[in-house]
Amino acid sequence: MTPATPATPAVIRGVVTDATGNPLADAAVAIAAAPVAVPDIAALTGPDGRFAIAAPAPGGYTVVATAPGTGTGTVTVQVDVSGASETEVEIRVAPPESPSDAGESPASG
Repeated sequence: MTPATPATPAVIRGVVTDATGNPLADAAVAIAAAPVAVPDIAALTGPDGRFAIAAPAPGGYTVVATAPGTGTGTVTVQVDVSGASETEVEIRVAPPESPSDAGESPASG
């Protein structure tokens, strides 16, 4: 009898970019929500802004990227472990909105 081979987890790969589409090096990328309980899974982007993190179970994942001095970006991705073993995403990081930018329009007078 042949021993069972453990399932290889799927991989979420992607690139973290700034608001203009330039890759961001050393951005922290982490899984914020997963379909099952997972240990803290995080990575830093390389010089080209790219990252890869394991997705151990099929389902929806929320992936958050934070770049110091730039801001935070979030993407939700659906992973199908039984099909494609890799899912490619882009996370665009933008600075947080200031209170004056949050839907307020300047008064005209």
